[in-house]
Amino acid sequence: MFGVLLLLVGIGAACALIYNVAVYALPFAVGVWVGFSVLHWGGGPILGIVIGLLAGGMAYGIGEQIFERSHSVPLRLATAIIFVAPAVYVGYSGTLQLSALAMSSSFWEHVLAVIAAISVGSTAFTRLVTPRYIPARM
Repeated sequence: MFGVLLLLVGIGAACALIYNVAVYALPFAVGVWVGFSVLHWGGGPILGIVIGLLAGGMAYGIGEQIFERSHSVPLRLATAIIFVAPAVYVGYSGTLQLSALAMSSSFWEHVLAVIAAISVGSTAFTRLVTPRYIPARM
């Protein structure tokens, strides 16, 4: 019984973590990819980490600037899709792996993973398109 309780707490904590960091899935992936590229090109681990962090930060900053400064709906929608697609994948695969610990039916694992992917994707989309501040009127 205690094991089941710990499993539920672990799944809940992992889902909360996925919800909170889903928006950062694309910048994280860009940073890891660039960091490993620098490492494989002979830059060393320290330079790979630094340049990977800079590349991930730039990817996030570019996305934020597009949302803050662009008034073009197709450009904002395309940017949202680019940022939300990795979040949907993270939600699906993370939930699929965690549900495999608690369920024996593969069908229901995939059903739960699709529901979680939709939920994580909509959460990431909402976080992207909702302004963080309301400009003061003058």
